[in-house]
Amino acid sequence: MKQLEKYNYFINNQDAIIDELSKIIDYKIVNKEPYIQSMINKAFACELNKNKYNNPDIKDNRSLATIGDVVLKLIITKFLYTEDKNITSEGLTNKKKEQENNKFLQEIGQKLNLKNISFSSNNEVNGKKALATLLEALIGAIYLDRGLDKAEDFVLKILNFKKLISMWKIINIYI
Repeated sequence: MKQLEKYNYFINNQDAIIDELSKIIDYKIVNKEPYIQSMINKAFACELNKNKYNNPDIKDNRSLATIGDVVLKLIITKFLYTEDKNITSEGLTNKKKEQENNKFLQEIGQKLNLKNISFSSNNEVNGKKALATLLEALIGAIYLDRGLDKAEDFVLKILNFKKLISMWKIINIYI
């Protein structure tokens, strides 16, 4: 896609992206800006900004992904500790790492179909970390728009923690 076509695609498809994200997060999005930004990969933003198509300030999702990463770690840590107050620091760290690694987050991003609703350049979304970054950016957008409680609801839903906790308890019986 040529740059002008990409820009037109970006402008003309934002409402469709918001509709899809609303389905994923299960509520109507009012403040669209952080959600659109969460779906803009770095190379796509760079290409559009390089040519300054009426909007030189298209921001990519990296800052939102940083916020989402911190929020994700907080939610995971809180949940794990709440479920098992006797968990050791090492156990907490290990279980948290299982949930926040890029491969795991990449799989969740794939299940949520984030690749098909993101604004990306060439094969950028096929990279090792791209879907994980999209997911973390989406969590960051939810946090900034609706706060920690909504972000926590979303994270607990997509990570299916209840099932994981019961599996860990069964595994620990046999270890």
